[in-house]
Amino acid sequence: MLFFITSLPEEGHDKYQASAPDCHSAGAIWHSVTGSIREATQLIIYLKNCLKIKTYFLLITLLLNSCIAYADFFQFTGVEIGEDWENIKKEYPKPDQIQKKDHSSMYAFFDEDKKRYKIIEVGKDGKVVRVQVTGNTPLKDESLNGIQLGDSKEKLFKNFGEPDESEFIDEKWGTVHHFRNSNFSFETNKGIVTSISVNRSLKATLMRILFYEFKKEKYKSKDERIRYMLGFGNYFKSKDNYHAAIAMFDLLLETDPNNIAAIVNRANSFKEIKRYDVALTEYSKALKLSPDNYIILYNIGLSLYHTFEYTGAIKHFKLALKAIETPSSKIEPVVGKKQLLISCLMNLGNVYDDAGDLEMAFEYYDLALAIDNDNLYVLYNYAVAYKNDDQYAEAIRKLDKILKIDPGFERGIKLLNEIQDIQMNSNDSTRKKSKNKSIHSN
Repeated sequence: MLFFITSLPEEGHDKYQASAPDCHSAGAIWHSVTGSIREATQLIIYLKNCLKIKTYFLLITLLLNSCIAYADFFQFTGVEIGEDWENIKKEYPKPDQIQKKDHSSMYAFFDEDKKRYKIIEVGKDGKVVRVQVTGNTPLKDESLNGIQLGDSKEKLFKNFGEPDESEFIDEKWGTVHHFRNSNFSFETNKGIVTSISVNRSLKATLMRILFYEFKKEKYKSKDERIRYMLGFGNYFKSKDNYHAAIAMFDLLLETDPNNIAAIVNRANSFKEIKRYDVALTEYSKALKLSPDNYIILYNIGLSLYHTFEYTGAIKHFKLALKAIETPSSKIEPVVGKKQLLISCLMNLGNVYDDAGDLEMAFEYYDLALAIDNDNLYVLYNYAVAYKNDDQYAEAIRKLDKILKIDPGFERGIKLLNEIQDIQMNSNDSTRKKSKNKSIHSN
């Protein structure tokens, strides 16, 4: 996995912070399915080359099953997701409309006035994969966690929180609100809930994929299955589909509860979606299995930093530094020790700066630069700290060095422009004050 740097906008500063290294097996460095042929093909190439898996069924399944969400709801309007359609269709009248798709069939049932309707989508395996109701008038069995048709958008967001994505369709259909951490979505139009949809859970989809794959002779051994699931989870994670990664790591941990790589990468996935509480719990589990593991200690430091627990973050970054110097961990990071050492030192500088101890911040930035004097990210954070302390000349010196190394470093250019604007405005203000004083004295 490539070591990369990312910003922390939620913490109110413009620093770079080294990202969390993962634990890997078999060099797995990809993750998340978006449904496109290109990315599905990447997955197949990855599985074939890295895991020695020939799995063309997997390509078809991934294209036909959009990996949307982590399951929270399994029943809606009296229909259970995953239920056999043959067992329940006798309870319904003849569908008013049937639409056949490549991977499923949709059965629509309209009210007499045709102002509301219900859709039941059935997959090729005969299982219900989606239930949707649309209209403005609710029935008592059509609420989802207290939300029903006709409720306000404000009530929806109060019950479920802000959606991960809102997609405006058109004036007629309104906006679809996706909650990627679960298996449902809502449509609203003019501030009113007009449609509720519950889908097959991601975990169920993944289990179905695994079921077909594990039926094959080559996946009979436990080790092979674990290796497959870990690689698949890492594929999801590398594509930023963290909920899919979490679901796959969950399945792996049902088979091997003490798999450190799965626990750590699951924790990293929770950290990426800002569920720092869950991430810290998972890191603690991993640390019990692998004490003094510098990857885990480092990731705990990152999570605590994100939650402004500066004392705890400093403690764990320092423990990680100590463990890097005398490693006893069985899991080696994909990134080199030198890079991880620089990241620890840089993040310690960040924490001390945010905590208001500029002297200690500079000390750790200097230690990082002693290892790599031309590290753009350390130099940039150094400049940010100087700028926040109104030491503009020193900040400009650091930025000048950055731009000599990389003239196209965009954030360096932006920060330099900001400082120059501040200085220009300050000079203008000084001149105005001087002019006013002169006029007043006359």
